[in-house]
Amino acid sequence: MASTNQRTGAPMPPPTSHATYARMPLALLLSAVEGTALRRYDGHFTILRFTTHWKAMFGTPDLDTGEGRASVDRLPSFPTLPLALIALLVRELP
Repeated sequence: MASTNQRTGAPMPPPTSHATYARMPLALLLSAVEGTALRRYDGHFTILRFTTHWKAMFGTPDLDTGEGRASVDRLPSFPTLPLALIALLVRELP
């Protein structure tokens, strides 16, 4: 049975591969990210939009320190928000 987003109740298909996520519309990708954040990261996730790319991570970077900025620099960059979210979700697959 598919799981549901804890906040919205929206159905979320079980993650099985990159292809599963690649077929999802943006709203469902966001719902899947939110569900993972709620289950594994106390609800925290971060999406960053830069001039030419997007970055996403679970958790909250400490941007007040050099380490927080360095951790954001190390995040992979993607040309679109959906690609950034797909990569974020795929990193969480078993």
